[in-house]
Amino acid sequence: MLFGAARCEGMLNLAPDAPPTVRVFNAGAIVEMDLEEYLVGVLAAEMPAGYEVEALKAQAVAARTYTLYKLDRGGCRSNAGADVCTNSGCCQAYATQARLRERWGDRFDERMARVRGAVDATAGQLVTYDGEPIEALYHASSGGHTEDVEQVYAVALPYLRGVQSDGEQSAPQYRGEQSFTADQLAAALGVNARGLSVEVLSRTEYGRAARVAAGGAVFEGTAFRRKLGLRSSNFTVTEDGGRFTFHTLGYGHGVGMSQVGANAMALRGADYREILTWYYTGTQVG
Repeated sequence: MLFGAARCEGMLNLAPDAPPTVRVFNAGAIVEMDLEEYLVGVLAAEMPAGYEVEALKAQAVAARTYTLYKLDRGGCRSNAGADVCTNSGCCQAYATQARLRERWGDRFDERMARVRGAVDATAGQLVTYDGEPIEALYHASSGGHTEDVEQVYAVALPYLRGVQSDGEQSAPQYRGEQSFTADQLAAALGVNARGLSVEVLSRTEYGRAARVAAGGAVFEGTAFRRKLGLRSSNFTVTEDGGRFTFHTLGYGHGVGMSQVGANAMALRGADYREILTWYYTGTQVG
């Protein structure tokens, strides 16, 4: 489904014979951008340009869909008057052309061609469920299996169900370690460091920590991860000499499309439509 003025009235700022625009809060100011040009900056910031072309296309469609979903629900919650912002913790990351030239150097033209090509090849395409754009959440790496959305956020959605995500094991984002002294851990959690211990009391069906006990308090797994800045809530913990090391699988909240998993699917021959409909259950792409 290609969007147009009739379909997206109220979602985008549309003018006759002009491309849709989006109000982006970036570097302290709101800037009005062409939607597709904005998506070039999002794709470049959110996914490595060296990923497979079909993975880049899948990310472009997911980012476009997420943008329209945000717009349809009042825009950016953190910056009044903006449709989206460039904080990935709130909306989506974004990189300017100048920033990308610094980052990519002599490979700017090559990498920009890949990114822009993925956006152009999927222009106007969305992921929909029952004819509506979905909340197309995505993350770096699932650690082998994505998560049901209600295990991370408040509301269950039929298209954000946990699915197997094969081929992630060789990616740098798959495993990680983060260590804390007892004092650092206690300060981050707001508990007493004396006699501190950490125990995962329960896990979700797909292995992420659901409830964690530490310093006499019990935390939801997602809150525990957030307080410590862990790469993932799929972790085990070891303690040695008063130092706690968290061994994580995956990177990110684990809901929706795994970018590493999408790249692995593309390497196995899947196209972007197959990738998107795998990670977003019961959806259509067009």
